[in-house]
Amino acid sequence: MQATAAYRAYCQNSPVCHQATSSSKSGSVPPRSVAADALDWCDASRAAPLALEGLRERFLPECTLRRPPGVAAPVSHTPYWRKDSWWWPGSRIPDLDLQLVRHWCAQRVPAHLRGQVRVECDAGPGHLTVVECRPPWRKDAGPEWTRFPIARLHYTKSTKQWSLYWRDRNLRFHRYDQLPASKYVDDLLREIDRDPTAIFWG
Repeated sequence: MQATAAYRAYCQNSPVCHQATSSSKSGSVPPRSVAADALDWCDASRAAPLALEGLRERFLPECTLRRPPGVAAPVSHTPYWRKDSWWWPGSRIPDLDLQLVRHWCAQRVPAHLRGQVRVECDAGPGHLTVVECRPPWRKDAGPEWTRFPIARLHYTKSTKQWSLYWRDRNLRFHRYDQLPASKYVDDLLREIDRDPTAIFWG
């Protein structure tokens, strides 16, 4: 997704990209070298990935497309933009719930300790994953923080309910059976906080 957004932004600003793709058929994949140039143009790398926050506003400000009423969602997993929010076909996560989970994660660790550990939220199609982030434990390990999943919150669009999942030692998620599905995501956050079986935080 980062490469696609970077490529489209690069095409809008690079005559080289226009020339390379002008003779291509509609819908064809751009040359790999052009995609690499696009990533270079937006300063994205493994060490400093392109931030998803504000991605559309930074690189695709003209994309305010909305699905017309009554038109079915596309079958593909290609995301597209709406004026009011980010929408993923088939499993949109409510914006307020997403912001609530992100705020909860940010408040888990006191400000003076966030150089040692952070709790963050990774958003995926139909779910949010709470992750614990820690800095490299050795200087030769590189600058990237490790990201260890703690719990997953799965949203079912048809019922508008959230379900809680726990993570095993093989990093696979399983349904947490101590809490029924709820329409309120904060019910799940309170259960992760309580952690009565020590299954989340250990």
